[in-house]
Amino acid sequence: MKFVFITDTHIKEKNPINRLDNYFETVINKIDEAAHFAVENKANFIVHGGDLFDTPTVSTICLVKFNRILFYLKENNIKFYVVSGNHDIYGRNPDTLPRTHLGLLESFGAIEMLDRENTIEEKFSNGNSVKIIGTPYIYKMDAEDKEAYLLSEYDKKDGEFLINVVHGMLLEKPFIKEIEHTVVTDIINTKADLTLSGHYHTGFGIISLNDRIFLNPGSLTRCSNTTEEYKRMPQYALIEINDDLKPDIKLIDVKCAKPGYEVLDREYIEKHKNDKLEVLNFENTIKEAADFDKYDYYSVLEEIIKSDNVEKEVIDEAKKRLEKAEEDIHGQD
Repeated sequence: MKFVFITDTHIKEKNPINRLDNYFETVINKIDEAAHFAVENKANFIVHGGDLFDTPTVSTICLVKFNRILFYLKENNIKFYVVSGNHDIYGRNPDTLPRTHLGLLESFGAIEMLDRENTIEEKFSNGNSVKIIGTPYIYKMDAEDKEAYLLSEYDKKDGEFLINVVHGMLLEKPFIKEIEHTVVTDIINTKADLTLSGHYHTGFGIISLNDRIFLNPGSLTRCSNTTEEYKRMPQYALIEINDDLKPDIKLIDVKCAKPGYEVLDREYIEKHKNDKLEVLNFENTIKEAADFDKYDYYSVLEEIIKSDNVEKEVIDEAKKRLEKAEEDIHGQD
């Protein structure tokens, strides 16, 4: 089994305020490069770790240009699998997927969703096998039990190499407690032999602990102008696993990616260095991935639920109305 892993492409037509280039053209070129790399290296498929799109619905030109890449992959018999991220759905609710453009592409058969039911499996002649499951973004997935990563209920077979593709806030070191996150050392007892993570844009490369491997190559794009993103060059991964179940993982630099100083506007931060804005760089990167500000109303709702005796029917109705409001907002963009 050989495949390419990319994540957090955040396809959108509108340019982020921090970008100096044409963001949309840049991200399409990067995905196209990864697609051609997959074909040239005879990969079986591409796996996307979530946040394919920046919003649940995008402009027509975004769909058209991305679909051209999918068509090229289909011509070369390479499938495109996706785990849905928080930006791909409405109101942090994976049940809204059919109303999104990601769901639309799935309905056409242009992509395939990866989750606990829709999986990828390859069996070898020696009896060993590789199985890939997906864990889409779910609200509160980085809470205390960490089940999204640990997979304690999963019935793992002898000779099975298990890969979990998860869109969650998995980090290499602890962060502020106000933002829910999971540290790699919290989940070293996971049943997954290899955990592929998205969501955290800076990434952490390859970490090996307790016979387990954790990988986040980072977002294929750079949306913020933090120091880390300014220095980072986007990457994706080539992963190959044969019947000996020993994974060969290579991090591949995106050739068409330009240095940070050519595409990211640092003028404001440089001007306000004395305000200690640089100290907040890591925090801002985390908040960006967590969509902290955008979804603050869900945090408010959560606090109300904790503090008051609210009936389940009322809670469900409130969540539905928030989802509908968000959907209406995106429909006006």
